[in-house]
Amino acid sequence: MEQLLLFSEVEPRAKSQSQLDWIRTNLLSRGFITRNECLRNFISRLGARIADLKAEGLDIRAEFIRTTFGTDYRYVLGREMRHR
Repeated sequence: MEQLLLFSEVEPRAKSQSQLDWIRTNLLSRGFITRNECLRNFISRLGARIADLKAEGLDIRAEFIRTTFGTDYRYVLGREMRHR
């Protein structure tokens, strides 16, 4: 099922915060992270960071979604993992 994701602003990554921590925080609090959000925060190797998080035991799946600006790639955290 195709979903339309509206552009939503996420908290920018602080210079002192690691890429992995920022991605983990967004996944756990919001349940998903998109490729374009990461690119806006200067994270270009999202797939590698997702692999790191999967190695830590997080259940993450990926999907293409429609947005107000075209398409995006979204990583979604499994429901049982949210708000840990």
